[in-house]
Amino acid sequence: MKLTTRQIAYGIYQSIDQTKPVDTKKIYRYLKKKKITKKISVILRSLKNIYIENSRTSLATVVSHIELSHLEKELIENFLKKTITGKPIEFIYQVDNQLLAGAQIKVNDYLFDFSLKSRLQKIKNQF
Repeated sequence: MKLTTRQIAYGIYQSIDQTKPVDTKKIYRYLKKKKITKKISVILRSLKNIYIENSRTSLATVVSHIELSHLEKELIENFLKKTITGKPIEFIYQVDNQLLAGAQIKVNDYLFDFSLKSRLQKIKNQF
């Protein structure tokens, strides 16, 4: 029986004991033995999603074209707390120079795209 990358990620998630450090070498050896190391990025993405689904918090990834100030972070956090309800939100801030200006905010399956890059793409698609 062939396992999907999500099934493999779920198996890894279940095998991880939250009270002990993760033995990444053991996980990598298993993936290498099964000849699926090429899919490791997809497995890790699935593992992250499974963790988020089973956790008591939501994860917000904020990607901006420059480092955000404390005030800007506070505005984003307040916006999301009003928009996304149910779980407390954990924030990760990243910088991506390719955005040109603005920011993209991803919370679970939602994407709030306030970037100049996406606005320019919308304009381009209109013509």
